[in-house]
Amino acid sequence: MKEKIIIRRNVIALCSYSILAAHFGRAVFLVTFQWDVMDILNVLGLSVTIILIAKSIAQPYILIERGIVTIFRVFFYEDAFLLKDVASIHVSPTPFSKSTFKLKNGKQINFDSSSISNDNLRRLEIICNDRLT
Repeated sequence: MKEKIIIRRNVIALCSYSILAAHFGRAVFLVTFQWDVMDILNVLGLSVTIILIAKSIAQPYILIERGIVTIFRVFFYEDAFLLKDVASIHVSPTPFSKSTFKLKNGKQINFDSSSISNDNLRRLEIICNDRLT
């Protein structure tokens, strides 16, 4: 596979971060000049959610390039494995459970299928299933 396939987070995943940022933003807006511990935590929470939103927009969630699948998780954590090592892919139908890539060595790599669109999810399944046949 020579092409670069980029799978980004869907709008619903970005909206969840935005709602969280709005809650922290409201709390920061109400900060007085007497800094409490909660005020500092709200400012930190707002900055973290802004970083999450920026990273979700700028960085793909799943990247397939030169036969290597890379899943970029929150902040600096990522999983990478070879596409040829995928034994199967299991997509969970519910948003509260993780979908998995099952590798030939028995290892399972989790990913959040509810944060990518159905079209990209089908595309990912086709890529993995084509690789298996």
